[in-house]
Amino acid sequence: MIYVVLGSGREYLLIGDTAWHMDGVRNVKGKDAPWIQEDENALIAQLTWLNGLYKTEKNLFIIASHDDEQRSELTKRGILGNKLE
Repeated sequence: MIYVVLGSGREYLLIGDTAWHMDGVRNVKGKDAPWIQEDENALIAQLTWLNGLYKTEKNLFIIASHDDEQRSELTKRGILGNKLE
């Protein structure tokens, strides 16, 4: 995971593949991919922690790397850009 704070004070937590979709964070649910072998206890602990942040830290944007719906929504709201600059 990578934590970023912009000069504006906006905070981002890039969670990589901890969850592929924000539903995994919101529902504290691992990936639906039986071919992936992960430490289930460690994964649930991470998702529980992220879920707590999601619920309490309103200035923090948690970004799931494969969630196209989230990316589109945040781009429309101006929270994420749509290209590298």
